[in-house]
Amino acid sequence: MTDANRDVVAIARGARAGQHPPMDSLEHDTPTVATPFAGTTMLDPSYGWWPYVNLIYLFFVFLPLLFQPDTSPRAWIASTIAVVLFLPVYFLGWRSERWRVPALLATAALGYALIPFNPGGNSLLIYAMVFAGYMLPLRTAIGTSLALLALLAAQVVWLGYPLAFVAITAVIGGMVLSGILMSRNEARHNAELRLGQDEIKRLARAHERERIARDLHDLLGHTLSLIAVKAELARKLVERGAPGAAGEIAEVERVAREALTQVRCAVADMRGAGFAPTCDNVCAVLAGTGIEVARETAAAPALREDADQALAWVLRECVTNILRHAQASHVAIRVRSADRQVVLEVTDDGRGSAGPEGQGIRGMRERMVALGGGLAIETSDAGGTRVRASVPLAAKFAASAAGPVAVLGS
Repeated sequence: MTDANRDVVAIARGARAGQHPPMDSLEHDTPTVATPFAGTTMLDPSYGWWPYVNLIYLFFVFLPLLFQPDTSPRAWIASTIAVVLFLPVYFLGWRSERWRVPALLATAALGYALIPFNPGGNSLLIYAMVFAGYMLPLRTAIGTSLALLALLAAQVVWLGYPLAFVAITAVIGGMVLSGILMSRNEARHNAELRLGQDEIKRLARAHERERIARDLHDLLGHTLSLIAVKAELARKLVERGAPGAAGEIAEVERVAREALTQVRCAVADMRGAGFAPTCDNVCAVLAGTGIEVARETAAAPALREDADQALAWVLRECVTNILRHAQASHVAIRVRSADRQVVLEVTDDGRGSAGPEGQGIRGMRERMVALGGGLAIETSDAGGTRVRASVPLAAKFAASAAGPVAVLGS
């Protein structure tokens, strides 16, 4: 896994644990997605209609005029002109990224120009703070909003308005700006979480493809090679008219049937077959080949599904190796609990094996180690092999309300 992939997975895990990204992360470009506006980019589809809804607050531009008994017509005319000029600037700022900063500055200028005629012009300054919150990085948005308030304070002092006018604008604008920045942080958090989840799914699919490829190689690689060799030998015997061709063809048939059985077992594993049905299946296969089977699994404990299927895979691999190499006449399958572990033992009286570990044994060992268990293989001088696979009866694997369990044997 690359460093980028590790970072993405860490982000997803942290998000699941309730650890949100810091607000400083807004210094980077915020993910944007399309909205119902042509050419508009916003943070999240849920905000798609907010630019229209926000226009309702233009009512507050005219609200102070309604409570002034001596309001002059100039105030109404100036307010109307300011709003008419504001609307195209407002939508231009939402629709075109390169016009965002000019739209912010133009909106603020309209507000400052209107305030001498109508104190409600401070509403346009709040719209400018909205632009800053949505369209600028975190620190730039806060700095711009503070600068707008500082200029407003200077204008209020020059016009002789009460300073409470600045305080009201600062409180309302600060609340609006804080809400916007929090929504941006949440949108970024959600985007990172979705990215992390997608990456985890991709890695899981890649892991599953690797597992299937390994299983198919373990199952069919040796068998198909053996079939090819036997078929070639039979062809040469037929060409020479030598005896033994029929025996080689019969051997090819036997190996092909074994391969078919192994593929069926593998398909059962991919479908999620647990230990109990797998044990029934392999016992029937062994009995069908004339091998005596002793089975002791009735007292087996319950395991979570992952450990149950892993032991099922080990059992299938053991039986496959017995059919391929052991030339055994007796096989014992036993499951027991010991030292807070579930132990599977598969013993045969065949010829044993002193060679290096193959892909199948390495695959079994990897599965057991991944579950916190282990794999041991014992071969005696007199012949016979014992495979012991174990998984811990820990909280992760033991029967509990945290997840599904499966009974190993019956």
